[in-house]
Amino acid sequence: RWADGIAALDKAIDTNTGTVPVNDLPVIRYNQAEFMVRLDAPDVAAKYALEAIKAIPPCGAKCSEQDKQDLVYGVFGMGLLFHVLYATANDVRYYQPAHDLYAATVGLLMDDAKRAEAQKNIGILEQTLKNTKAGTGTHDKGAMASLLNRHNQEVQACYEASLAANPKLGGTVTANVEV
Repeated sequence: RWADGIAALDKAIDTNTGTVPVNDLPVIRYNQAEFMVRLDAPDVAAKYALEAIKAIPPCGAKCSEQDKQDLVYGVFGMGLLFHVLYATANDVRYYQPAHDLYAATVGLLMDDAKRAEAQKNIGILEQTLKNTKAGTGTHDKGAMASLLNRHNQEVQACYEASLAANPKLGGTVTANVEV
């Protein structure tokens, strides 16, 4: 369903090139990035997040400064999630998206402490890459919970569809997750 939503938004933007309100485009692209996080596609999520960042300047006065900062903080947070997943799981798919999102947001963060944190995180991320040995990652429980929680709506929808098809459905489900 997330992929269908992303495709529909892409089609709407392509079909209405030049007529999409400038204050809607950053939000649309950010939502697409969030959807791709749920689909565990960090490179594509970063692509949409970077498009959201690029859509901020044309927004001008139609977007409040608070809305702009909220979007930048959201993209920074996505970079932080990818950083944690890279550092704990040693999954190289998360390195470049984390780095790109940090680099895109560091200069846009208005809060000095957040900007300093982003600059520090870039250094830590780059150092982690230098120090990482293949096959040595561990999975931090908090990072994994954060990633899995992004799929709660999908699990709920599956459960509700199954329950609608069979109201007497019951029992326990055990799932093994391989990352």
